[in-house]
Amino acid sequence: MDLILASHGHFDHIEDLVACARESGAPVVGIYELCDWLTRKGIANTSPMNKGGTQDIAGIRVTMTDARHSSGYFDNGQMVYMGEPAGYIVRLEDGMSIYYAGDTCLFGDMRLIGELYAPAIAFLPIGDRFTMDPVQVAKACELLGVRQVVPMHWGTFPLLTGTPAALRKLGPLEARVLRLVVVVETATATRIEITRQSHLPRREKTHLVDLGTVGMFRVRVRLDVVCPDVIVDEGHTCPRWHCQ
Repeated sequence: MDLILASHGHFDHIEDLVACARESGAPVVGIYELCDWLTRKGIANTSPMNKGGTQDIAGIRVTMTDARHSSGYFDNGQMVYMGEPAGYIVRLEDGMSIYYAGDTCLFGDMRLIGELYAPAIAFLPIGDRFTMDPVQVAKACELLGVRQVVPMHWGTFPLLTGTPAALRKLGPLEARVLRLVVVVETATATRIEITRQSHLPRREKTHLVDLGTVGMFRVRVRLDVVCPDVIVDEGHTCPRWHCQ
């Protein structure tokens, strides 16, 4: 693992963050308060930042964006403030930009994110109840100007009712299948790879995006194909996590 981007301090995103950071030695990027908490847990390799800031790290450029959510973690029986939630613009070596929204509701400044960074693909939460629902995500795609989206934060538990199928029915976006490789890493570094291959041509580079953690599982997606006018909506179920 080369880099960890932490969007906020809820358990379903950082439950095993300390273990993963210690085991991998990868730098952890996050908002200041979250990184301070990690430092007090013995994680020295943190790279704190705040919204609007940009840093070059691990060969890519990372910009922290706004997200509208909450961020707190039960530590030793007490709720600890973990700073504000955030999203990220990740600019890869070849110049392609990816927007990872984190957990958020719809907000109007997504239009500014689209204008400033022109992301080729967006990772957007669709589960409802604690984040956007598919109707809001369809609007977010319009504001961002993206025609590729990875729906996330859905199906993890019954309260999350939004689905990719519901998103697919909203608006003019045409769904096609891209090649995804999902890697599940446990604390013992066990790795499972499952591949979905489409007819689309492969890029020369494989880009890695970290979707976050649930329990002891860290889920990552390698994007081998990026084509215009598609939704990335094919995937499968990993333990306690849906990735589509």
